[in-house]
Amino acid sequence: MEDNQENIMILLMGLVLIILIIVIPIGIIFFGLPWYLLFINYYGIILGFIFVIIGIILNSIAIMNLGYKYSENNTGNIDKLVTTGIYSYTRNPMYFGQGTIVVGLFIIFPLTIFLIPLFLFLFALYSRATTEEKELYEKFGEDYIHYRTEVSFIIPNPLRFMRRKRK
Repeated sequence: MEDNQENIMILLMGLVLIILIIVIPIGIIFFGLPWYLLFINYYGIILGFIFVIIGIILNSIAIMNLGYKYSENNTGNIDKLVTTGIYSYTRNPMYFGQGTIVVGLFIIFPLTIFLIPLFLFLFALYSRATTEEKELYEKFGEDYIHYRTEVSFIIPNPLRFMRRKRK
């Protein structure tokens, strides 16, 4: 069932990407879609910088919580499941931080054409996170299943955390 939901999500994300790749350039060329999204003003730029700073901080904290075991080969050098610190809020805090940085950069530079790489990057983060989820399940089994039921995938859920604090 879970693989089926993952396949549907990948299909939907691919469909949205195709629509973005086709619609945005056609809209800009033929229908006067603005190159620059004017709804972003100076306050938006400040908000974008705040997003970037928060994302950098989240990434730094996540790497420190891992004990500097993060590497390009996903989960290969992790010998213990990290479930404390920032990893008690989200299973993928580095991806949440990176996504926050990219969204902040888009708010700072709100060019319509940047929607395509923004979506591609977020899709790549999601894909890598799902791959790592499978690797962690294979490596840690039941411990990871329990952790997965307690902690959100990428975006922290404050309601879940508050409910867990009351117990």
